[in-house]
Amino acid sequence: MHCYSLPTKKELLLSSVIAFVGAGGKTTALYTLAMHHASNGKRCIITTTTHMQYPAAEFGPLYTDSSQVTFTNNKHICVCGLDCGEQNVTKSDGTLLSIHKMTGLPQEQFVQLYSLCDVLLVEADGARMLPLKVPASHEPVIPSGTTTVVVCAGLDSIGKPLSSVCFRSEYALSLLQQYAGWHTEDANRCVVPETVAQLLYYGYIAVLQKQKNREHTRIVALCNKADSYILKEQGQQCVDALHRLVAKHAAGSFGGSYITSLQKGESVYVQY
Repeated sequence: MHCYSLPTKKELLLSSVIAFVGAGGKTTALYTLAMHHASNGKRCIITTTTHMQYPAAEFGPLYTDSSQVTFTNNKHICVCGLDCGEQNVTKSDGTLLSIHKMTGLPQEQFVQLYSLCDVLLVEADGARMLPLKVPASHEPVIPSGTTTVVVCAGLDSIGKPLSSVCFRSEYALSLLQQYAGWHTEDANRCVVPETVAQLLYYGYIAVLQKQKNREHTRIVALCNKADSYILKEQGQQCVDALHRLVAKHAAGSFGGSYITSLQKGESVYVQY
């Protein structure tokens, strides 16, 4: 897991930095939280350290230089990054989509964003629109000074073969072999709530908790797409399993879990 260079202490004090990692609705969750903060008068900047979807017209224009960022009484959200055009993405159902993407600003400009806003929201991971992910060694790209890391997973992965719903499924299978008794031939085994919990914990949370520069970073889990009664129940099972794993290993700062249906505007916080 890589980091952007640490900004100055003064810059850190001026903003709250929230990084979204994992899969299953990071961008929607990020914009939802930005709109919440903006409705309370907070100046929010949305950006990425990897790639993310180009902003909708209502959030434009895209600021390609940190010196251009401008807030007004009616505009509390600014999106910063570089246009990288259309990219083809294959969804878990095999559908090929062409998505307009943006990438992050150069590091020297990224660091300037800290002092320009009250809340800096960063998409720090990519998942090719799949609901689950286990990162490679160079991922995610979390900015130094991050105050909260939101680790996301999509509950719509449950009941489907791991290989079809998880980005870097080979890494996921390796973790599940190591910690959950899976076997090499289980690549097409169906995901259950406990699987989601295991990938959230061993893929992200346990790694983050061991990093020396994360002692004061709040880590929360977001189980998204609880868009039906059954998925809500499975979300609760996932959170219960995740909290058992956190308690078993008793390491680092974990701030609890959210079961959300961003589609319906619903969110339940489950305290650890």
